[in-house]
Amino acid sequence: MNVAVKNIVLDSTTPLPINIFNNDLVYYKTVVDGLSGNIVKWAVRAMPKQREAIIKALGTSSGNLSRLYSKTVLDKHQTEEILDVIKLYVEVCDVFGSTDKADLWLAISVPALRNEQPINLLDTFIGRKLVRDTLNKIRFGEFS
Repeated sequence: MNVAVKNIVLDSTTPLPINIFNNDLVYYKTVVDGLSGNIVKWAVRAMPKQREAIIKALGTSSGNLSRLYSKTVLDKHQTEEILDVIKLYVEVCDVFGSTDKADLWLAISVPALRNEQPINLLDTFIGRKLVRDTLNKIRFGEFS
């Protein structure tokens, strides 16, 4: 991962377990145990241009988002949703080399996604899978 990505996800202020995206057992245990609502607050601050995608993925509204911040433990569904959105954002940043380029790519119409903007597909697992598949094609040179 490049430095820009490390600054977003892997710095000392990050409320994520160490190696969560590199260790499936850590990821699984985190989902089962649930994350604090602080992770939602952190994610919105770390990825401000993805705020609406986070809101949609968590099945809440803009007005109710702050209520999640104070939750001691998110449920499994919310934990899994927020982790997957963060993980995908890290992957996009890794492929494009910076948060600015990642934010730009997420906001443009992508022909491989039937001219959908990737940001509009982040609210469901299947949408994130489509974005991930397209991102992997870019990563491995199938198209740019």
